[in-house]
Amino acid sequence: MLKTAAYKKFKELILNGSLSPGNMFSQRELCERMGVSLAPLRDALQELSNEGLVEQIPKRGIRITNINNRFIEESCEIRKYLELGACRDVILKKKDAELSGIRIEMERIILFSEEGITKELLQAAEKADGQFHVNLVKSTQNGLLINFHERVYDRIKIIKKNIRYSPREMVPLMRTHIEIITMIENHDLHPALDLLETHLNESMHNFLGEPIGKEI
Repeated sequence: MLKTAAYKKFKELILNGSLSPGNMFSQRELCERMGVSLAPLRDALQELSNEGLVEQIPKRGIRITNINNRFIEESCEIRKYLELGACRDVILKKKDAELSGIRIEMERIILFSEEGITKELLQAAEKADGQFHVNLVKSTQNGLLINFHERVYDRIKIIKKNIRYSPREMVPLMRTHIEIITMIENHDLHPALDLLETHLNESMHNFLGEPIGKEI
């Protein structure tokens, strides 16, 4: 129980930016900050080290992993393989994709954007985007895949920490997601895979600062 609590607390501090990439900490500092003893902290460190979120450097301490090009490329490539596989599985096995509610929310966002794009609407768009990717994988009902994707998507969340939807890009992105959802629901395998792969590739190029795409 203590191990799980320490792991969740530590990861949350990384995800919300309280422990910034590149920063170094001693085990004592982390224990005090998290309010845990050394044993559960070390267990949490091992888990997070396996996920590539921290580095344990002998005689120096624990460093929160830097978000460099390698981190971005590896995270995005694994994410792409998992989500394309999930999309293929859901369509070929005609599973009930849990995406209809997300489509409704995205259509609502597009409708309200006609009155002006507010900060709250941009935040709603970001949330709906994340739900689309998570729910696509959950629709496979494959526990191992869902668990692995959750860990990979945590890396994506860290990458996206300083990237936000722009008002200019928001509506086109919502429409792209709706188009993918429609293809999945209609069991249009290859068009769905092609558009999803394009969407994910553009995301990676944007994270890397390359000009091919600007969406998240």
